[in-house]
Formats: sequence, structure tokens, C-alpha cells
Amino acid sequence: LAAGRSEILYAKGEDVLLYDERAKYVTILAKDVQSAAKMAVLIPGETELITTNQSFVNEVLAEYGYTVLCDCDQYLYPQKVTLPVKHKDIRLLTEADAGYVCAQYAGPNANKTQQAYIMNRIRAKAMYGAIVDGKLAGFVGIHEEGSSGILHVAEAYRSIGLALSLEAYVINRQLEQGRVPYGHVTKENEASAKLQEKLGLYKASKTFYWLEKSACN
Repeated sequence: LAAGRSEILYAKGEDVLLYDERAKYVTILAKDVQSAAKMAVLIPGETELITTNQSFVNEVLAEYGYTVLCDCDQYLYPQKVTLPVKHKDIRLLTEADAGYVCAQYAGPNANKTQQAYIMNRIRAKAMYGAIVDGKLAGFVGIHEEGSSGILHVAEAYRSIGLALSLEAYVINRQLEQGRVPYGHVTKENEASAKLQEKLGLYKASKTFYWLEKSACN
């Protein structure tokens, strides 16, 4: 809301429904099943992704063709102090880097949707790369809805602190823009969870669920 990205579709008491038209993304919080069902009918049909931290909402949204993509821990950096960045050679990525980024992040068989998303983030000036010995050794980005992620370090350059530098760098960029940096880490990603702790991020107590529209809907 502060960034002017979302509109309030519904807000009353504990019930909140927010929509980011650009990202085709909805956030929903509900008091109970009845409230969730009432708001579900207001979700725009073109919505592709939804987040909530209430498992009963997942059951309601299943009736509208949404399935749980993953469950995550949310990490937040509420401080206003910038973080130290050990590795100094970090730059904005360009379209020339898209092929490498997509292959490393989405895999060698990345589909057109994944390729288009990476290009979207690069064109939005939301992807940064760490350069070592003249080569792109790792990268990080800001997802379309505002969370940090898309973090990857090439195997040959791991264990030298690049991941710490990359995430600290993107946190600092968000602070400069007046935003509260945050990100979602899947439950099984222990390495990323430890990274958030090293950086001093706060872990929210509730699990956050990402849902996507199933292909048959």
C-alpha cells in the first residue's frame, strides 16, 4: 500500500483483501471461514498468485481453483540501519544476463513463463549481480510483489560470503526506497533460513502460504 502497488478490495475488522493488479497478486486475511468465503468472490478472475497465513483460507480458495504452491516462513528487516556489504562489485543486471540467470535459477529447461518473469525483473531494474574475476558469480532480485528473493550463487563461489553480500545489498536498496525489506523462505530451505538469521531478520510466527491458479481453471 505504501508503495502505491495495491488497492483495498475489502477491509473490515479482521478481514482484509488486497490486490496488486500489476503482479496479478492477492493477499487475504480473514476472521473465519465465512469471512474468507465472502471475500473469495471478490478476487479478480485474472489473479495468478495469492498469499495468506491462515490454513482455513486455503480450503476456501480450493473451491475457486487455487492450490497451495508452497508454505513459507516470512522474514522481515524492520530496522532502518543499512547492512554492511563485504563484496563491493555488485551491479544491476542487464538483458544480456537473462539467459544465465534463468538457467541457473529456474533450471536448464526453464519454460517461457519463467524466462519472461526473469526478463521482467531485469527490465524493472530489480535484479543485481555479484562480479568475481570479471564473471557473474551470483545474483539476487526483488519479486514483482515486493519481496526479496531470486537468490543464487554459483557453486564455485560459495562459502565466500557472496549470498550475505547480495541480500544485504538488496535490503539496503529497499531501505533507500523507504520500504520494509522482507522475503519468504520455503520450510525445507535451511540454508536460506540461516542466512536470514545471520543478517538479523525477524522471523514471523505464522506460516505463510502461496497459492496459484491451477492450469485447468
